[in-house]
Amino acid sequence: MGLTSPNEVDAAVAELQQATARGDLDQADWLLEPLTRDEQALPTSACKPSAYVHLRRRRWTQARQALADLPQPDLTDELKLNLARNLEAMQQHRPRVYQVLAAARQSARYQLTPTRTGHLTIVHQRADGGKVCLTPGGDPVAAMRQMLNQVSPLIASGTALGLSGIGDGNLIQHLAANPPKLLLGMQQTIHLFEPDAELVLACLMLHDYTGPTGPIEQPRIHWHVGAAFDQMFHRCIFDDLYVPLPAKYIQQTIEPQVIDDKVGIVVGAYRDLNDKYRSQVNEHYRQVTREDFEALFSDDPPRQPRVLLLTSRFTTVLQYA
Repeated sequence: MGLTSPNEVDAAVAELQQATARGDLDQADWLLEPLTRDEQALPTSACKPSAYVHLRRRRWTQARQALADLPQPDLTDELKLNLARNLEAMQQHRPRVYQVLAAARQSARYQLTPTRTGHLTIVHQRADGGKVCLTPGGDPVAAMRQMLNQVSPLIASGTALGLSGIGDGNLIQHLAANPPKLLLGMQQTIHLFEPDAELVLACLMLHDYTGPTGPIEQPRIHWHVGAAFDQMFHRCIFDDLYVPLPAKYIQQTIEPQVIDDKVGIVVGAYRDLNDKYRSQVNEHYRQVTREDFEALFSDDPPRQPRVLLLTSRFTTVLQYA
């Protein structure tokens, strides 16, 4: 049975708060059990300490629920809520990316800092002590407006994009929420390349990427994250040769050469494979004569004919030809 009297609940919550303050997760888990038994609602005063425990234990669903139940969440609560809901979605929809993020450690290298406009952005603390704001100009709204002026024609045409770095996380969110309307249900492909999983975690705190309009669930958006991001990219395009390569790249990183070099190697391998297949096809048909084709349709063919049926999604061309 769960706790029944208000005094018992208050005492349990007080002990829970003390346990989390000490960082005693085992004791906190033990204290949480009677508070949540029989699916009873978690007391409001227990939401923050329970969220702390669930976050540390990587129980993202429970952490999200506890943080969402806070009647007056502060900024820190909202950032933790974003992280919990995003990692919950990653675990469900992108398990490979989730494994990389779960293994990453958060440090002071990336800090969420308010800008002069009041919006939060991400500041990178370099090893030499210098700081770099990942929002160009320090104004997320103006930076997004400037970026869209550059990439709007690429978006409208459905050009496959490669994001070299996640930057402050705003562009990937905008591209996911505002897909272009293309012919016959076609979708724009987006590849995200980010070698620093810690920066991705910072973006997961800053933005809510969940839901059908977010970049986590949409299969047209491909995440290549972590030190082995190039291996993820390799697996993505070689496992499904119909996934388009990026036709244009958008730089959002302070170390573009690291990404460009590794992506270039994978793209080169893909093109080598394409050239190999093309050579094989060309070599085959160089050896096929007209007589070979005629023999297949004779009364005594050397083998069963194979039929290649050509179809077209743009059948109105055939209708009016």
